[in-house]
Amino acid sequence: LTDEEASQGVQARNAKILEAFRKALYQSGLSPKMVEQHVGNIELFANRYLGAPSPPRLLRDINPADVSIYLESVSMNAKMAQDTLTSFKRFARFLYGTGRMDPSVAYDFQDLVRLFRR
Repeated sequence: LTDEEASQGVQARNAKILEAFRKALYQSGLSPKMVEQHVGNIELFANRYLGAPSPPRLLRDINPADVSIYLESVSMNAKMAQDTLTSFKRFARFLYGTGRMDPSVAYDFQDLVRLFRR
């Protein structure tokens, strides 16, 4: 596979994960505005952070260190940072709940959320 083909494959797989996340958020009863905000935050992370390295990475393979580096590198006000952190918390819960994330990584995400909220 060329780098371009690999990138397109990762983007397609990430799009499927994002669509499943969107569906799960709607099923949880969140308002359409909140659903799209959370999905948009994770999609931005996927495009900016996971899509940049070669080879690109899948959303299901993220870990707290990725999120920490991303949050520290992106310029955002305190409210945006908290909203984005909430999106990652929901996304990690979704990945764990659907069997896409190891329990130990999910616990590490909970610790990350606590750390950033201080």
